[in-house]
Amino acid sequence: MEKKDKMTVRYGIVAYTLEGPKDKPSLSILHFCGYAKPPTQRDIDALAKELNTDPEFGLVGKIGKDVFLMEATDWMIREMARQIRENT
Repeated sequence: MEKKDKMTVRYGIVAYTLEGPKDKPSLSILHFCGYAKPPTQRDIDALAKELNTDPEFGLVGKIGKDVFLMEATDWMIREMARQIRENT
């Protein structure tokens, strides 16, 4: 069995929605996509299309309406890496 190299995630894009009262909304992350290199506009467009059309993600037709994409913060990237380490 061939051993696969692990990708070091240094960048990310999150799909998020805002929940709670309009004067104090909280950000709810629905999906994280990690990248080793800075994502290009083409990467972002491809992710938006996949999330908006693939029923597996549960976000069909929601991107740009109720769900938005943004660059992941350093904290989000570290937190996602921690969760992956704990669950693998």
